[in-house]
Amino acid sequence: MHYGLDDGLSSTEITAICEDDNYIWIATEDELNRFDGHYFKVYKPGKGGGNGLRHSHIETLFVDSGGLLWIGFKSGGVDVYNPHTGRFTPLDSLVAQPVPRRIFSIFEDSGHNIWLGGWEERICRLTPDDKEHSSFTATYSDWACIASSFAEKPKGHIWIGTYTGLVRYDAQKQEWESMPAGDRVVTDLYDTGEPRTLYYSSWDNALHKLDWTDGPERIQTTRLHDVGTPSSACWAPAGGSLPAHGATG
Repeated sequence: MHYGLDDGLSSTEITAICEDDNYIWIATEDELNRFDGHYFKVYKPGKGGGNGLRHSHIETLFVDSGGLLWIGFKSGGVDVYNPHTGRFTPLDSLVAQPVPRRIFSIFEDSGHNIWLGGWEERICRLTPDDKEHSSFTATYSDWACIASSFAEKPKGHIWIGTYTGLVRYDAQKQEWESMPAGDRVVTDLYDTGEPRTLYYSSWDNALHKLDWTDGPERIQTTRLHDVGTPSSACWAPAGGSLPAHGATG
């Protein structure tokens, strides 16, 4: 099925897509679109007074485990939308500390912390102060980077793909570690469900496999597949593996 401007989509310049239990959310160059399978509802900046979407130019979207929609902007931080109340809340009003302004990626870990990847800013972890997520405490990595993607494996180990390689955060030890990835520009991380394995795409025209036997502190990286052009995302069928052929890198 194909949907376009004639069906109510606000623009064909799409920057991000995600879905919750009821809707598909589509970010375009200027608006946020909600699609229920039949009709589009468009949210424009400035509409709804102080309760509306604050900015256009959405970079990324993410739905957390509580059903809240996180809207990361190219230069305006984050809005959090509650579909039950229809209210957009600026993240700045929920966090005492400063948060990144250009949001490149958003992720929720198993402890319900929200991670924000910025553009040449420090990686930000938001720890909820209550079950309602009405306020957060922010902590940061020690260095600035472009953080493109996140994954958690095993539990408590957060992997961050950056434009200068891989970073891993050990929640138990509360330690950050830069992992060997050949200083590649990592564009996406993907978990197929295979034990002790993750995959990532990069701007060096290839897919790479990370695996470990003794723990995520001791990984090995295998170059799997040359795709011919810079790769911005990993994809595999549900429950399936990515194609494995190539040489160890």
